[in-house]
Order: sequence, then structure tokens, then C-alpha cells
Amino acid sequence: MLSTPIPHHQTPSTVTQVTQVTQDPIASADPQRVSSIQLLQAITKTFTAVNNLFDIRIAVPAQFTSPRSFLEQLSANVGSVPAVHGMNAPLESTPLERMERVLTWWLASLEVFDGEQKKPFAPVVGEQFCCDFEGEGGAIRYYAEQISTHPPRSAVYFETPDRQVKVNGIVAFDGMFAGTSMRFTNMGTIYVRLERFEEEYVIHPPNFSLRGLLTGSLFADLSGNTLRVECRKTGLEANISFVSRGFMSSLVGSPNSSFKGGIYNSVAAKKQQLLRKVEGDWRGEMVSIDATSKISTILLDRSKATSPTFTPVILRDVELQSHTVWKDLSDALIRRDHSTVSSARKVVDDFEKERERTVGKGGITSNVLKAGEGGRVELVRQE
Repeated sequence: MLSTPIPHHQTPSTVTQVTQVTQDPIASADPQRVSSIQLLQAITKTFTAVNNLFDIRIAVPAQFTSPRSFLEQLSANVGSVPAVHGMNAPLESTPLERMERVLTWWLASLEVFDGEQKKPFAPVVGEQFCCDFEGEGGAIRYYAEQISTHPPRSAVYFETPDRQVKVNGIVAFDGMFAGTSMRFTNMGTIYVRLERFEEEYVIHPPNFSLRGLLTGSLFADLSGNTLRVECRKTGLEANISFVSRGFMSSLVGSPNSSFKGGIYNSVAAKKQQLLRKVEGDWRGEMVSIDATSKISTILLDRSKATSPTFTPVILRDVELQSHTVWKDLSDALIRRDHSTVSSARKVVDDFEKERERTVGKGGITSNVLKAGEGGRVELVRQE
């Protein structure tokens, strides 16, 4: 039985079942016996009839499932605690230096795409996750809430201890099945607010694909897509292109994390003026090269960085928290208890359908985060 996602006045037996859940033979089977071809056949049969992956629900084998909520997985967007603190630029810094600091943090946050990808649990409406990332300069407190499920939209917020750097926005993608891969189009926006300078940086994240269905090892591919960061107050804009990989290498999962681009003054002339070239490998060394002097500066070397660790935070007076919503299902996955996985998944599915019927499919419902203008997210209560 689910630990606590269902309110105390509403037991699993009283939850209205909106749609009969049919057990997926691929998902319920022993993951060691599910081949990549079987999985591809099952996914192809299910997905080719829909335009958006998020219009359907499909249970996937345990070896492709991560035992944590998508909201927890999103916390990897913090990327590098030093890079977050690095955005807290000194008063004597220039607009160009501050743009570099924001861009450096975002490139560090691409850690969320690194390594083998597994499907996390799809959060229920109103589910929340909070944690502290420890590091030099003080802890970074991270908040996330699921504000919609069809289509899925997640609100995120974190800030430095002195509240001089605030990061917030909506993480949202539309998905499409494309033969041997799944393509995701970014529909969200991230905002970085530097309070000391009254500057706001608007980040338009790149689209990406999930490949590796043929090999049974999913990986994220950013190649062929672009990232854009703009600051209207300073007139600076960064455009980054992720280098395309060859067709065969994308099928077998050959790593390619190269990028190139630049920081431009978009208001100085009719044509954008290149100020800095930015290039490198988002899994390794990233450099900035002055367009005039040709002097290069290392922005970040991910190969020498360590992934931040976090401590979950229990929010007061918040009913649906990721660590309790998914505890039974997560524990069953870790134990490889497939019968319990199926029953625990059904309890969550039934609860989510009833919650959507009673509270709707969208809107921030907590007293911790608040939806603002243009997809911005505000923190209204600190723990």
C-alpha cells in the first residue's frame, strides 16, 4: 500500500477508479527477460498512434525506471553549487562577466542529461520536493512542485543564502516518438534574477532526444539543438549550438557533448556584435575566447567537478511530498519485487486520476510556491 500520498480521510479502497488499469505484460515481466527488441516493439505499437507522448501512460520495465520522482531528478539542474554561488557577482563585475557566470551555471546544470537515462516517476498534481545542496558559500535550498500533468509542467525555484541570486521557472516538454528515439521539444523558460544589479536573464533551454532503444541503454542527445540566454537590461545575448553527431554514432550511443557559440551585444549595431566565443565539451572543459584579443578563459571543467549531494527537507503542512508519495514503489523497484511494483503503481495511478477529477489538472496548489507573470515562480514561504 502507498505510504502517505492519499489523505488520511481517503483510503485506497475509497478512491474512485476512473479508468480500468490494464497490466502491461512488458512492464510487469522480469526485467532480466525483457529484450530491447521486445521493448521497442511495445513502445512502437503504443506510441505511433499519438502525436504527443504525454497524452498516454505506459509502464516501462524496471531496468528503464529510476526509483525516484521526476521532481527529485530535476534537482540536478542545480548542477554545480560553486557555479550557483558564482552568479553572485561582485559590484565591480561587468555585464559581460555576469553573462558568462550565468552561462557557466547553465552549462554545469546539463549534468541532468549526463549518463544513462531512466524514466523517473511521473509526479502527481500538487506533489512537491525540497532539498538542500551543501557546498562552499552555504547551502542552496531547492523547491519543485508539479503544477500540471497533461501536459506535464513542473515549477522550480532555488536561491543563494543571501537571496541575491534567484533561479525559477517552468520545466516543460512536449514529446514525440521518432522511430528509434524520442524527441522532446522545450516548452518552458528559466529565469535568473541577479538582485544586486536588478538584472534578469531569460534562459530558453534546448530541445533534446532520448536514444538507445535498440541497445537497451537510453542516453540524452542534445546535438543539433540550441540554447539561448538573453538579458534585456544589458542587451547581451548568448547563443549556443550543440554539435550534431553522425547517424550511426547516435544509434549506438557514441558520446558527443561538444558545443560552440558566442556572447553577443544585440543592440550595439544592426548586426549582432560578437564579444566572446564560447565552446568546448559540456561533459569536460568549457572555454570563453575574447573575440578581439583571442585570450581564452576556462569557464568550467566538468571532468574535475564532483556532483553535489543533497539532503531532503520535510516541508511543514504539505500533504504530497515526493519521498512519501513514491516510497512503496521506490522500495519495491530497489528490491526488484515486481508484484509489489505493479500493485503500488496502480494505487498511485488511481489516486492521481481521482485527484485530477477533484482538484483539476493544473495550477500551483501549495503555500510554498506561487505562479508569477510569464511563467515565473515566486517563493512565498521559507522553511
